[in-house]
Amino acid sequence: MEEFMKGTSGQIKSLEQQMGTQIKTLEHQMRQLASTVGEQHQKGKFPSTTETNPREHCKAIKLRSGTRYDGPQNT
Repeated sequence: MEEFMKGTSGQIKSLEQQMGTQIKTLEHQMRQLASTVGEQHQKGKFPSTTETNPREHCKAIKLRSGTRYDGPQNT
């Protein structure tokens, strides 16, 4: 029983070391990703390209749900 416990303890320690190494690698990758995203995003600008409205003025808005909003009614 004692030998089993020693063997299991050694396996657990090995797994802990492997997980620690993997966590450090993931942390490094996350820092790199955050740095890359931070460099690409300019303050005060949208992060994606925008399209110009071909109709010059927005007359209505269609939501993802399919609901339409035609704006305020002129009376």
